[in-house]
Amino acid sequence: MTTLVMMVCLRLVGAGLVSMVPNALPLIVLGGTLGWTLDDVDSDILMIGMMAIGIAVDDTIHFLTRYRIEAARSEDVCSAIRNTFAFTGRGIWMTTIILTMGMLPFNLSDYLSTRMMGSLLPLIFVLALVADLLLVPAMIRVGWLRFPLGERGSSSDLTKKRIDPASSLR
Repeated sequence: MTTLVMMVCLRLVGAGLVSMVPNALPLIVLGGTLGWTLDDVDSDILMIGMMAIGIAVDDTIHFLTRYRIEAARSEDVCSAIRNTFAFTGRGIWMTTIILTMGMLPFNLSDYLSTRMMGSLLPLIFVLALVADLLLVPAMIRVGWLRFPLGERGSSSDLTKKRIDPASSLR
């Protein structure tokens, strides 16, 4: 289901499929960690995986949706990636920091599932951040994720309005 949503959001079937690679990485680490540390996994623990995929997909959608806009405005991939980082990078960082700090107090819980949530979710959030900010741009550069590049001054709907990312911070 998540892959279908990514395909719809990105408007490209191939990009939707390939974009799941960085989202699967935190889940693979989570599964390995759970298998290594626990004898059995119950439904409470599986909720951690659902929360983790939600955050990972959210950051990927933000990055790739903005990249699609910047690619339509740019003549080359590097400037589109650079502009995407300028626009979305800080928001993705801040989301990860806030969510990670918010989950850490759950480490003090006596209830195993809540304690696991407090220890594993921050790890997963950081892994999702690394995957989104390192793996996604690398996949774009090597051509695994392709979006049509535009020309400067294009009149497409995506390029008509230039938004200054710093204006929202004033």
